[in-house]
Amino acid sequence: NDILDLSRIESGRFELADGLLDLGDLIDSALRLIQPRLEIAGLSLTRRLAAEPLHIRADARALKRILLNLLSNAAKFTMPGGAVTLSSALLATGEVKIAVADSGIGIEPAAMEKILQPFGQADSSLTRSFEGAGLGLPLVKSMIEMHGGRLVLDSTPGAGTRVAIILPARRMVPPPSPARRPFSG
Repeated sequence: NDILDLSRIESGRFELADGLLDLGDLIDSALRLIQPRLEIAGLSLTRRLAAEPLHIRADARALKRILLNLLSNAAKFTMPGGAVTLSSALLATGEVKIAVADSGIGIEPAAMEKILQPFGQADSSLTRSFEGAGLGLPLVKSMIEMHGGRLVLDSTPGAGTRVAIILPARRMVPPPSPARRPFSG
């Protein structure tokens, strides 16, 4: 599926199906799917969502796939006893940030650019320790860019990785204004 979706994106045949989403509900849905994997891996999960409900216009399937890819990577590259944090925030710029941080193995600075390329992997040796085709982060990057957003990757070898996706302010849907109550006198 990753190969097909990346191929569709690169050929311009992948179309977003934007809809109105409650970001908290979408995050909870992704967490329900990944929680058993985190538990089996012996990882703790912290969920830090924005104080206010965030409603955005985005493709639910693509955004959920982005979250699952980021959370799966965090689970894959974090040793038992480690921690994964999923957070969301409304930035002062009006942009929406969703971040997945882990206390895993981290990424060497020289490999940062490589892992964002299709089939790029930090460890390309025949004896590498982790499975995968190297399509998760390139797919995440492409899908978030289709939304007009960007991916921010920060990592320290041996200390963990933080991947944030930033959705542009135009994707934020303001909360409805409070309904006016009729005068009861």
